[in-house]
Amino acid sequence: MIKLSPFFRTVTLVALGCMLWIKSPVSALPLNLNLVGPVQQSGTDTQSNQFNTTTLPTVSNFITTNTKPNGKFAPAGISQANPANIFWAEDRKLRVYFISEDAGYKNSLGFSQGNDFTLTPGEHSLIFPNASSPNPLTVGDFVDLGILSANTKLNFYLLANGFVSAHPNIIWTTSAANNPADSLQHYYAVNQFGANHLLYSVEDLPLLGDADFNDLHFVVEALPTPEPQTYILLGLFLTGVAYLRKSEKTSTASLAVSAND
Repeated sequence: MIKLSPFFRTVTLVALGCMLWIKSPVSALPLNLNLVGPVQQSGTDTQSNQFNTTTLPTVSNFITTNTKPNGKFAPAGISQANPANIFWAEDRKLRVYFISEDAGYKNSLGFSQGNDFTLTPGEHSLIFPNASSPNPLTVGDFVDLGILSANTKLNFYLLANGFVSAHPNIIWTTSAANNPADSLQHYYAVNQFGANHLLYSVEDLPLLGDADFNDLHFVVEALPTPEPQTYILLGLFLTGVAYLRKSEKTSTASLAVSAND
């Protein structure tokens, strides 16, 4: 068996990818996948404004501080979490914020719950079909992903150059074993921003290419959802308020009748 050097392996994989992309027809959305939800503009709701004010400056400073002069993003190991093993012990409401990108490709970002990376046409898993800036995305733009159930793994996938011409074999997931081209980890997950925020940084080339991990930066915001007990207490409180208001109206009516007598 002929063994290729890492350089020639990279060239071969890139060439193969180009051939596959050329054969793949360009559709409105990569691989006929659907959006999880609409991409919303930065600052268009209270939650987004709070993120922009409190978390975004810290994240941006962290990226700048940990980016070397050659452009490579290299956070210290102590700041990292395992991208393949991200979950919370309770239900979380998820939102993804676009931060920045420095890629030559027009990459597509999507997500999955658990370890199912089978991309089925029509499924709602795309977050940013074209994760490029400044068009169509600007820093702080976001997509709501819904509720992630307790103890369910959160995983992401990146279709390299997916917005131009996607192929399911040119995919980088947070589970390295599911990367058909090289089985390498293409993500950093940084957990230096409190319990509710994670920064992800992605390398979009086969065999980690130039290993700059700056081809896409995005933040996951995972906010706790109210516990069932909270809903019960809130319901009891509202019932009590309604009862008091009804009692007040009844008392007022009785007083009015008495005055007329």
